[in-house]
Amino acid sequence: MRSQEWGVRSESGGRPRPAIKRGETPGIVKSEKGERKMSEKLVIDGQEFRGDRIDLPKCALLVIQGKKGMLGCGYVSLAAAEKFGDALATVSGVASFDDMLSAEVKGVSAAAAALGVKAGMTGREALKRMA
Repeated sequence: MRSQEWGVRSESGGRPRPAIKRGETPGIVKSEKGERKMSEKLVIDGQEFRGDRIDLPKCALLVIQGKKGMLGCGYVSLAAAEKFGDALATVSGVASFDDMLSAEVKGVSAAAAALGVKAGMTGREALKRMA
């Protein structure tokens, strides 16, 4: 049995999952090259975000967007965020939105730093500042 509100223990007694509430059915589209693209509404600690995932041949490109900024996987360019003045924090070694929440922030754009985001905090903490 799966709970709609994440953060409860699994039936096997495992560790609780981060509190992400899944929204409506995600939109999944396949590109001409066969990559799978998914976008879904995520509710994290009561705040609404948009999660985007593109499955590439060797990895997944992951981004969670808030109203003031976004959390991206290591595939996302901090240099581009700086160029356009976007608030971006990056995490690496992640394969899912859940992984992103617990991962340590490795990189921060100037706009994200102005919102209080710092390297070393968790992805969840960074997103709270960019909600």
